[in-house]
Amino acid sequence: MLSKFWEENKKAIKVAVVGAIAIIGVGYVYIKKDLDNAVNDCIAKQEFDFGRDCLITYSDEETGEILWKDRCTEYYVNQMKDIGIQFDEIKKLNEIED
Repeated sequence: MLSKFWEENKKAIKVAVVGAIAIIGVGYVYIKKDLDNAVNDCIAKQEFDFGRDCLITYSDEETGEILWKDRCTEYYVNQMKDIGIQFDEIKKLNEIED
C-alpha cells in the first residue's frame, strides 16, 4: 500500500521536499542576515557594553600546564558564571558555598 502510494505520488513528494528545504534555507538566510545586522547595528551604536577584555586560560588541573589561551569579554565571563553556578563542581572550584 505504501509503495503504491509512493509510486503514484513520488514526483509530488520530491517537489514538496525540495520546496520545503528551499524555504527553510531561504528563511535561515534571512533570519541570519537580520540577526547579524542587529548585532552589528548594536555594536556600531555602542548600545551594548561588553565590558572589559578578558583572557581565558585552560590548564591541566594536576600539572598547571597551560593548554590554551583565548580572548573574551567580561560579558561572556559573566554569562559563563551564571551557567556554571548551577553546578556543584564549579561552585567548589570557585569556592562558592550554598
